[in-house]
Amino acid sequence: IENILGVDCFVAKNFNTDQFGTFSGEIERKMSPLDTARLKCYAAMKANACDLAIASEGSFGPHPSMFFVPADDELLVLIDKKNELEIVAREISTNTNFSSKEVSSKGELIEFAEQAKFPSHGLIMKSGGLSNQQILKGIQDWELLVNTFDQQIQLYDSITIETDMRAHCNPTRMEVTQKAVAKLIERVS
Repeated sequence: IENILGVDCFVAKNFNTDQFGTFSGEIERKMSPLDTARLKCYAAMKANACDLAIASEGSFGPHPSMFFVPADDELLVLIDKKNELEIVAREISTNTNFSSKEVSSKGELIEFAEQAKFPSHGLIMKSGGLSNQQILKGIQDWELLVNTFDQQIQLYDSITIETDMRAHCNPTRMEVTQKAVAKLIERVS
């Protein structure tokens, strides 16, 4: 991006994108992925006093045409306020570890973790039911995973374990996002 546009890229500091929705469900995304990415761009530009921003927004669920296959749908938006320009790139891939499971034994937990490519890919553990739900994100260590499970299973009959789909905790997602970046660069060119 820097080479193509001749700009200096930086990641906005202290910019909490959870305000736009979370994969773990505590905050629902209220808008479409495209509108959410646009909102991220405008909020980042305002917070950093700049006129160009790129934001991503990922969605996970059934593939749009292969309904029983999970998919990663990555959307990138570049907004240039100075030149009144918006460029969008999208990559849909079946290359994802997106999954969740209710587990009640350490064996089920370990089996799920191995299938999810843990520990290189993070996990999220949810316990306590909807009214008193505890959510632990970014688990990327076997000891933490097992110890947390041991503590929570003493309090609850089962635990929900799911893949952490935040990009920094999911190298498979980063690969798909990189393909979207390549498409964005092609469109910018």
